[in-house]
Amino acid sequence: MRLLKEVRDFGAIAAEDDDIKRFFVQTPVYEDLMKGDRQVVVGRKGSGKTALYLALIDRTDGKSFFARGLPFSDYPWALHARYAHEATTRHERFLSSWRFLAFMELFKVLLTESDRGSRYQGSAARDAMASVEKFIQDNWGAIAFDYKKTFPSGGFKLSGFSLAPQVAGFALGGVNVQRSGSLGETLERLNEWLWNVLLAIGRYAPTVYILFDELDAGYDLASDDYVDRVIGLLLAVRKLSREFKDSELPFHAIAFLRGDIYDSLHFGDKNKLTDRNVTYLAWNDDLNYRGCSLKQLIDHRVREAIDLPQETRDPWSQAFDDDVMRGTQHKFNHMTFRSYLRPRDIIKFANCALNEYKQRIARVPANGTRPSLMNNADIISARKEYSRYLLSELDDEIAATTPRWNDYMEVLRQIQATRFTRQTFDEAYAGVGARVVMDEGAAGLLSFFYRYSIIGFERSAGASGLEHHFRYLDETISFNPDARSFMVHRGLKEALELRETGVDALDSQNG
Repeated sequence: MRLLKEVRDFGAIAAEDDDIKRFFVQTPVYEDLMKGDRQVVVGRKGSGKTALYLALIDRTDGKSFFARGLPFSDYPWALHARYAHEATTRHERFLSSWRFLAFMELFKVLLTESDRGSRYQGSAARDAMASVEKFIQDNWGAIAFDYKKTFPSGGFKLSGFSLAPQVAGFALGGVNVQRSGSLGETLERLNEWLWNVLLAIGRYAPTVYILFDELDAGYDLASDDYVDRVIGLLLAVRKLSREFKDSELPFHAIAFLRGDIYDSLHFGDKNKLTDRNVTYLAWNDDLNYRGCSLKQLIDHRVREAIDLPQETRDPWSQAFDDDVMRGTQHKFNHMTFRSYLRPRDIIKFANCALNEYKQRIARVPANGTRPSLMNNADIISARKEYSRYLLSELDDEIAATTPRWNDYMEVLRQIQATRFTRQTFDEAYAGVGARVVMDEGAAGLLSFFYRYSIIGFERSAGASGLEHHFRYLDETISFNPDARSFMVHRGLKEALELRETGVDALDSQNG
């Protein structure tokens, strides 16, 4: 067991900087993906989509399980767009190109995996794989080509290429791009051939996952091309999942998408996709493990960081003392109340508290008694650094689409209180608007703040009375711009230099 003062941190807030092998916690969402029950992961920025993506890749064993990750930053979208099918509906024009990209990645794995030589013994399977290998070599020069080069600017080299029907059920018969119509139509023929090859070799193949990530690259909902290619991918993933399942093939295509982007998309089969293919990555702060549990996540990290035995009950208590915060609130809930219920938030808060603890014990005289656990004072002191982090997180999320959003935040700074009425907001809006150009009216700005859970609005909570509802808690609840009162998210209080007044200050005893 390691002393708390010797712990560097409880992991990184960004999954790509974290130790996935050490800190990843399997959740019901992860199990849904592994079993193939769901194929589209939707979640807010920071909810853990990248951690799932990396955890699946980490499982690759080089023999029976493979996961190929495709991040789409710096992807040549203009080339991809040249292969759109002009004869289909708007939302389906990228369907064939996404399916082709997925098929190519599958074959790149199947042609390079270590057991290939002994796996494909049947003549039909062996010949089918050889035909695909020749196609790839002719067009890209190597099996392991960069997926960003999947769509060549000059089209595919198909002249003289053929495949006997008895091998895989489909023949190209020497078709080339110049004589077969558009690039999109050629893709459909290639997809039919590649699908039949997969059917021929499927029973010999290992499990392969193709993962589509960073789909917010080039994010622009005003662009028809951007919207159509994201919808096209979702439709392709749905189609592939159905085809793989119906044909009992051990292949999976999974897409990871930000919740705000998914919410903004509108297309014919969205309800079907949501019902059958989408899994929402939403965490809870219940002290008892259930679903995607933040308590389970932080307990695991404490266990690993302090090097506790796996059977240790409540690892949290080995890092934090058992005193409740003001009122009767557990320290964990005090922290999550100031979060957006995301893994990175609780990890950051815990790391901030750990830093405050180390600074506190460093001030204890050499002959004094150094506390062994973090206490309430450490958590309260950590709130300032944590609050600045949360505001920076919002900037990362919002600035690309609303560059002047920080100017809008001056309205909340002007109010100077965490709780306010519509009249107070309108007065502050008018004051700030006299010196800052506002692109939104007062009601529109309130809605904007609610959309990103910067504020919540007062509403009935049934038998429990009234509550201030924030969108991240339940995105299906519509905003009421005429509510009796509004509240700034607790985690932003210190960064915006707000104060608690009146009933708000009394409520703070429980949060």
